[in-house]
Amino acid sequence: MVTRLVKGTALLCSLAGTSQAIGETMIGADVSANAQYSSNPYSSTTGKASSASAVVSADPFVLWRTEKSTTRLSGNINHTEYSRIYDSTTNFGANLAVDTKLDPRTGLRFGLGFSSAILNSNQLALSPVVGNGGIVDPNLPPVLDPVLANGFRDRQITYQGDASIDRALSARDRVNVGISGAATRFNGNNGNLREYNYGRGQIGYQRSLNARLSIGASMSVAVSDYLSRRQGDGTIYSPQLTVNWQPNSRWTINAAAGVSLSDQHNIVGKEQTTSFSGSLSACELQSLGSLCITASRSVVPSSLAGLSTQTSLGASYSRRLSERTTASLFASYSRSSESNGTGASTLDYLSSNASLSRRLSPRLSAFVSAGYTDSFKSVVNRPANYFGSVGVKMRIGSLR
Repeated sequence: MVTRLVKGTALLCSLAGTSQAIGETMIGADVSANAQYSSNPYSSTTGKASSASAVVSADPFVLWRTEKSTTRLSGNINHTEYSRIYDSTTNFGANLAVDTKLDPRTGLRFGLGFSSAILNSNQLALSPVVGNGGIVDPNLPPVLDPVLANGFRDRQITYQGDASIDRALSARDRVNVGISGAATRFNGNNGNLREYNYGRGQIGYQRSLNARLSIGASMSVAVSDYLSRRQGDGTIYSPQLTVNWQPNSRWTINAAAGVSLSDQHNIVGKEQTTSFSGSLSACELQSLGSLCITASRSVVPSSLAGLSTQTSLGASYSRRLSERTTASLFASYSRSSESNGTGASTLDYLSSNASLSRRLSPRLSAFVSAGYTDSFKSVVNRPANYFGSVGVKMRIGSLR
């Protein structure tokens, strides 16, 4: 595994050497190695689940820029060796994102994504149905799939794609139309995990009232399709009102509020539900760092019992302590509420992390991090997970 990483890194080095001649093409990779300790990495129910581990990873990328478009192809691969109890794991994925201008008033964006991973408690479970060129929106908190907090060590394989077009109707008015889709599969022996397909279409309108404030409305329709049986199949209608506000040069606030009307098949027949849905992102750009407070609530498919109402709160803060040193903090609280027709189940999940990074040279940095994760209201009691890591990261190729 390490040999393959070294060979791939060497190839990127040779390509990066020609990147200056290409001009608008940038090629590079972030390669890292770290040592970790986790008290309960897979949410085990036993009291002897701790293990040390060694992790090596590589995140290569290629970026093409022209006057009218930006194309980014990126990948990731990481390999973990545990000191005890657990088998080694290799996770990998790839993303393609294209953003182009068709004319001065029309923009087109599309993306494809793929991931194959055995998730553990040290990782955030991000919704596989968020678009944005195969990349999850970093300004929203993670959406919890109960597969993470229930200790299933099956491999989750996700394919996703999305496309959207945005057009300026006038100096103040814009309209956008988008579609996205995802397919989630599992490779393992746990019969409780359910595979599904998901598709979503959306149309939105936005009007600028002044240079700092705009309002709008959107309507989306989503469909879930579970492979083994109809239980969990459903349609979600979500009308929302939106506000984008920049009160000053430092703060940016984006908010959406509406309802989700769900119609799904469950064990006793069809069930119709109505729930609040929306999102909030309030971010401050400071001279030495940034602060973001986020929240979201939506109805999405899960890998256990069909459609679930996901509610998440999160906060992140980063600050440059010196020219070479940066500290960051992150915390989120997520809740997954599901209904199977015979009763409702709720799972809460807390995740927090603190890290410190120091740049040793333009290409090399060292980091240390520590965190805590825990699940609540689970049917089975699972001890919390405390984890820490220390390592180094190197940039190969383009520094921009």
